[in-house]
Amino acid sequence: MAAKQKSGLLQRLMTSSPILRLGFPLKENDISETNSSHKPTLGVFLGSVINILLWPIKRFRRMGRYGKIVTLIVLGLIIYWRVNAYQKSGLEVEVRAAKYGKLVESVNASGEVTAENVANLVFQTAGEVKEVNFKEGERVEKGDIIAKLDTTLLYNAYQSADATLRATQAVLNSTYDTLQGKEKTETYAEISTRTTAEAAKDRAYWAYVSAVKSLEGAYIRAPFDGILTQVPAVVPGTIIALPSSATFQVFGPETTYFRAEVSEVNINKLANGLAADIEIDAFPDQSFEGKVLGFNVSSTTTSTGGTAYVVRISLPDNDKLKFKLGMNGDVDIVISEKDNVLLVPITATIEENSKTFVWVEDEGRAKKVEVTTGSSSIDDIEITSGLTEGTKVITRPPSSIQKGTRLKVTN
Repeated sequence: MAAKQKSGLLQRLMTSSPILRLGFPLKENDISETNSSHKPTLGVFLGSVINILLWPIKRFRRMGRYGKIVTLIVLGLIIYWRVNAYQKSGLEVEVRAAKYGKLVESVNASGEVTAENVANLVFQTAGEVKEVNFKEGERVEKGDIIAKLDTTLLYNAYQSADATLRATQAVLNSTYDTLQGKEKTETYAEISTRTTAEAAKDRAYWAYVSAVKSLEGAYIRAPFDGILTQVPAVVPGTIIALPSSATFQVFGPETTYFRAEVSEVNINKLANGLAADIEIDAFPDQSFEGKVLGFNVSSTTTSTGGTAYVVRISLPDNDKLKFKLGMNGDVDIVISEKDNVLLVPITATIEENSKTFVWVEDEGRAKKVEVTTGSSSIDDIEITSGLTEGTKVITRPPSSIQKGTRLKVTN
């Protein structure tokens, strides 16, 4: 019973199929044979499959001339579209050919313009401003009085302290004369007299020192030859209280240099006298030549928490104050130079299991190549083995790249 149901199902499928009816319907005897055997044969099934596959070809043969031409054009367009889409598909990458050139190995660091001679000066004594003798931007010489307070009371205190010191010194000298020769026979009364005179003289001396310091604190003097780069908003009559925030700044332009922070990884590569190329943010279209003047032996902590060492680099003459304190910039310190070496972008290299690799474009596919590297610069790295000139290297390999990946070169 089950066999008959299956046979009837196959018969209905073959006779009701639009494809089979339009193309190749089964013959009467085939159906009768199926019914008589109570089950579909493998030959009947395979014949049905072949009929389905051959149906488009037979339909094409039955078309007229123009129908065939249109069909072929449509098929051609479909094939062209699919091939073109396949060729354009792929992982987008940029490549650069490995080439021979000059490699400048350098250490890069950020920093700012500063100077050896920079002084921030404030009044050390409270009082009233009497005069301000220089304006911002003017040159001063060592010892010049930039500004001063009213010293009337301070000078009187100094004169009084000086007189007291001289008087107590005279009394002490007289006491010493009286007791001369009695170093071993002094009475307690004589010891008291001498000690009182010595103590009075000591108090007078320290009062004198304090008066001198207060008087000197009323003056702002230039500590060296330089330029006044900061003048506070004070005028005669302004009252200065302690601690004072009224700051005068003097710096010596001839001592200007670039202060850079070099990481601990690179500091041992440097030496005094190495050439440097400095770029200041304030001069985006210029670079300035300098040399390493020296570096600190004690470390400093960078703004990101790393360990670095301060390196001092010379700047060109700064008489016209082109380089101002605090200007930010970057420096490349040249460690070595090599001519005629094979170069690829440093971003092309990847490290895996203590080995170095690059991805290259080979007939539209990705290929991974092990290489040996040498010196490097900020942009390029030397390849000592593994590549030849002209090999197209993927400059920034995507994380999804694999061996054999189809590539789409965008540059």
